[in-house]
Amino acid sequence: MARKAGEETEIQVSTGQKFEWIQQITNQPRFQRKVRWLCHLAEVSRSGYYTHLSESAICNRQNQQQQDEQVYQILLKAYRYKRRTKGARQIQMTLQLHFGLTYNLKRIRRLMNKFGLVCPVRRANPLRRMAKATQEHRTCPNTLERKFKPGVAGQVLLTDITYLRYGASRRAYLSTIKDAQTNEILDYQVSDSLGLALALDTLKQLKKHRHLTNEAGTIHVAKRKLLGPCPAGILLWPFQRRDGSPSLPNAPTREARDQALHDVLQSGAWAMEPKKAAA
Repeated sequence: MARKAGEETEIQVSTGQKFEWIQQITNQPRFQRKVRWLCHLAEVSRSGYYTHLSESAICNRQNQQQQDEQVYQILLKAYRYKRRTKGARQIQMTLQLHFGLTYNLKRIRRLMNKFGLVCPVRRANPLRRMAKATQEHRTCPNTLERKFKPGVAGQVLLTDITYLRYGASRRAYLSTIKDAQTNEILDYQVSDSLGLALALDTLKQLKKHRHLTNEAGTIHVAKRKLLGPCPAGILLWPFQRRDGSPSLPNAPTREARDQALHDVLQSGAWAMEPKKAAA
């Protein structure tokens, strides 16, 4: 018995292999008269052993070996067809489609085991394994069920990335986080490259967002630095009530602020802050 992965599995040995072992043992002088005992130990018949040693059986095995070698060469051509390693089923289909030969699937597998022809198993994609381990593409449960107006500000947040073209052929990316109830832009981040860092920076800035409460409602204050002219009401958003209307006099409305922000970004009257070289 052989152990494999903590389990006991029985080793399967063919009858012909047992006959070969008995013949090798009985060739020694001290075991010449131990045929019956060896056959009983190997659980094979003594008549079958002597038949295995007959001249007709030896000729048949030699002819079978020659046929197997010829067929193996054909299988090897199908195995290496178009420089792609194949398994038993693909070898069978390749022989039928491109060589006009039909071999039994059991025969193909027997010859592959006999001559050690193995189809290598495709290695696992490390990126796919990492995505599966980190649950990068997992499907989240539908908690909202399209109820985007819960009636409470700050309970449901929406995010999106907008492509902004400016200049001759330049493009910027605007990542925003919006309150679904008040339609207010709580935080935004502008970058010249589209990547995971853009979304992460937006979330990090949202953590620094200050939420204050007074009689007028929820106050959202956010400070951003844009290199270039910027209309009033973008760097510091004024106080808002829960319905989205400004609580301070002469403060621009939400639609005016959003339109001004997009006008500035699309006009090209600003420049991205250059990245600092690593020390």
